[in-house]
Amino acid sequence: MPKVSIVVAAYNAAPFIADMILSVKNQIFEDWELVIVDDGSVDDTSAIVRKFAEEDSRIFLLKQKNAGAVIARNVAFSESRGEYIVILDADDRILPEKLLLQVGLLDAQPRYGVVYGDTWFCDDRMNRVELESKKYPLNHVSGDVFEKIVLGNLFAVHSAMVRRICIENVGLHDEEKEVIADWDFWVRVAERYCFFGHKEVVAEYRFHTAMSAKSDGAKLQLKQRVNVVGRIEKLERFFGLPRSVKGDFYFATARFAHKFGFLKEAFHYYVKAIFLFPLNWKAYVGCVFLIERRIKNIL
Repeated sequence: MPKVSIVVAAYNAAPFIADMILSVKNQIFEDWELVIVDDGSVDDTSAIVRKFAEEDSRIFLLKQKNAGAVIARNVAFSESRGEYIVILDADDRILPEKLLLQVGLLDAQPRYGVVYGDTWFCDDRMNRVELESKKYPLNHVSGDVFEKIVLGNLFAVHSAMVRRICIENVGLHDEEKEVIADWDFWVRVAERYCFFGHKEVVAEYRFHTAMSAKSDGAKLQLKQRVNVVGRIEKLERFFGLPRSVKGDFYFATARFAHKFGFLKEAFHYYVKAIFLFPLNWKAYVGCVFLIERRIKNIL
């Protein structure tokens, strides 16, 4: 049984998937399996994976009719066997030291359910552009991160390694609702387990036009976020959060809606933020901007 399972959902990933597989094969730590689910691709994704699988018994290919990345990831996890899990997208890469470093951390630190590191943000050719820790310097935190992660995701999914028992206890992805899958998952893990963020860079994240964060429309992205907000509101630990944190929680969604021009939704969440924490001055500023814009439109 492998120590680590890397699970991948792939759809029409032929331009990138060999690069991803090679990044796994180049790991210093060798006790791993790579489980790839081809989610109904119509390009050469399966053929490329099959060639690698024929040469390396640690690589497994599963195929299904197109059902979406969330279901494909769940299938990959259900077929995996490792004690530790890495979720990797077909268009990204992990660096050679990642598995060795993070297996060592989880083995030595049983109080942590998740360890995660830094990530290079790259262009479509994988030229390194910026470190995640430089762009979001306040995101890399350790310990009980629940209050922080309910405001938004903290790290690239493949920069992390999570214990299998954590996923078995909270579930991986909800197949019934449209949500920001990574954020929803990490929030549920953070409700019950501690995280450890280390400074070492372990992943590369590719930005390109076909990625879901680019191709999904603004309306769908807002719907996904609002659905996660609704799920978080039902979590037991959410009820016990300080009112200031709840205010920031609703302000973050208001700002997201405002950014994409959904003014009605933005106003709704600004008001909720103010109601929860009247000293949240940023929410008042957001409301003023929306009211001014509404008046201009009327005039």
